[in-house]
Amino acid sequence: MTHPRRRSEEPDFWDNAEVLRGVLIRVFIYFLVAFSVAFVLVPSIFDSVILGPCRADFVTYRCIERLSPGESFRTGSFPIELVNIKLGTQFFLHIRVAIAIALIVLVPPVLIEVWYFVRPGLYRGEAIALRHVLLGMPILFYLGVLVGYFLVFPLTLHFLVFYNLSDLIANQLSLESYMSNFFTLISAMGIIFLLPLVVKLLATVGVLNVDTLKRGRQYAVVVLLILAAVITPSGDPLTMTVVFVPLYLLYELSLLMVRVEKPGVAKSSLSD
Repeated sequence: MTHPRRRSEEPDFWDNAEVLRGVLIRVFIYFLVAFSVAFVLVPSIFDSVILGPCRADFVTYRCIERLSPGESFRTGSFPIELVNIKLGTQFFLHIRVAIAIALIVLVPPVLIEVWYFVRPGLYRGEAIALRHVLLGMPILFYLGVLVGYFLVFPLTLHFLVFYNLSDLIANQLSLESYMSNFFTLISAMGIIFLLPLVVKLLATVGVLNVDTLKRGRQYAVVVLLILAAVITPSGDPLTMTVVFVPLYLLYELSLLMVRVEKPGVAKSSLSD
């Protein structure tokens, strides 16, 4: 018995191209609007948000001081002063920040466009699996961005700025270096937090299963500890702990998502 097609009439190449063109035009319009709004707002939020970790009253530093009052968490040398040594850096940085904000804001609407574009060509089981992935992506990505902003970046900044190889060397942090590390660490954490969805997809196609993840838990702990040490190269146990905990919770979330994955979901989609 032949399976029914996904659509009553299969569109030809040019129909798909026309739909894709409409999607790209809408996404471009979304980007222009988001970029324009972000460009206007950047000067008003730059000091309070982007440069927030440079001040002693940043929420992460205050929490750490309350949690470990006996530790020598230096905030006396704050605020951290940034210097600009290149002409035009601040203008182009203004544009980069506006683009970054626009891209972050556009994650949900772009995923919605992706959903409506590919949905007609999917079986019911495939559509359900894709919907779960698309719903989880912005949640996990934004959660990773928040962890990067409130934990990973400020702790890394604090350690590296106040690390002294010699008392004869004064640390002067350039604006370009600060922003490069800011974008890199925060975007990296956003991508790392997509790990549960990657594991779920691998489990769906049969590459991974619960037993494999359980057997690899002890190795995962070692790898995550190393990763936490690389992200925050500090000898402070508290610093490593606050980075390691969310990474380990991601692993457990991945295991949970694989455990609740229905066996044969990928195959069952072909019978719909």
